[in-house]
Amino acid sequence: MKYALFLGCTIPEKMNGYEASSRVVARELGVELIDLPNSGCCGSPIVRSMDEQYWTLLAARILATAEEMGLDLCCLCNGCVGSIMHANEYLKKDKIARERINDILSDFDLEYKGTLEVKHLLKILYEDVGLSRIKEHLEIPFKDGLKIGAYYGCHMLRPSELTHHGDPERPTHMDEIINLTGAIASDYEGKISCCGAPVLSNAPEIAWRLTHRIISTAHDADLKGLITICPFCSLSLDLNQIKVKELWELDYDIPVLHLPQLLGLSMGYGVRELGIFENRVKSAMKFPRFLLKNE
Repeated sequence: MKYALFLGCTIPEKMNGYEASSRVVARELGVELIDLPNSGCCGSPIVRSMDEQYWTLLAARILATAEEMGLDLCCLCNGCVGSIMHANEYLKKDKIARERINDILSDFDLEYKGTLEVKHLLKILYEDVGLSRIKEHLEIPFKDGLKIGAYYGCHMLRPSELTHHGDPERPTHMDEIINLTGAIASDYEGKISCCGAPVLSNAPEIAWRLTHRIISTAHDADLKGLITICPFCSLSLDLNQIKVKELWELDYDIPVLHLPQLLGLSMGYGVRELGIFENRVKSAMKFPRFLLKNE
C-alpha cells in the first residue's frame, strides 16, 4: 500500500512525535508513505470562510500534485483532511469551478482531474490495513483493565456523509483499534466535544474552558490517558492542559498520546522512536514504564 503523505503546517512545526510515530507504525504495517513534494497550506476551514476560491485553489494544488504521483492522499490532520476532502468533492461536481481552478493551476504545470481519494491515517488503519493485520503486529499488550479514552475531534466526525466514520454521535473506529492493544477504550462525557482549538487565538478563555471539560470528564471516568488523531486536538488537550491545571487548580493530569504512539508502544518501539518525550504532559512517559505488561 502506497500513499502520498501530506503533513500540513502544524505537524512539521510542532508535532514531530506525531509524524515520527506515524511513519514508524506505517512502516511496521507495510504502508509506504511517500512525501508530497512542494507541500503548502491545505486551505483550512478558516481560509474557506474568507475566500472560497483561494481555499479551493490551495487544496486543488495539493490534489493535483498527488494525482501526478498516481497515489491517494494520506493526511494526519483532521483539519487538513476535512479541507482537502471538501475541495475534492466540490471540484468533482462543479465543472465551471474545476475549469476555473485548472486555468490557474496550468501556470504551475498542474491539472486537477478528480481521480484520487483523500484519507485520514485513521481510515487507512481501520479500512485499508484492517484490525486483524494491526493485531498481528502488536507484541506487548497493555495491562488488563487499563482504561483509555479516544478523542476523535470535530473534523474527523463531521460532516459524516464525507468522513464515513460511522455514527458521529457514537464513533467506534478508534476505540476498536485501542482495544486491540489490550487497553479498554472507555466512554466519557467529553468524548465528542470540541477541544477549543478553533478559538484559541482570539478567545483563549473559551478554549481553556472547553479543554477543561474534556480532561475533567476523562478524570471523572477514571481514564488513564487520552488518545488523539489530530495535531490541533493534541495541542489543546496536551499543551493547554498545563494552563488548565493552573487556572482550575487541578491536582491531576491526564497523559495525551497520538494513536500511532499508543500502537507503537504495543509494537515494542521505544519512547524516542515514537517521539513521546516531546509530549508536554510528562506523565505520558508512564505508558511504557508502568502500563505495558512485561515492562
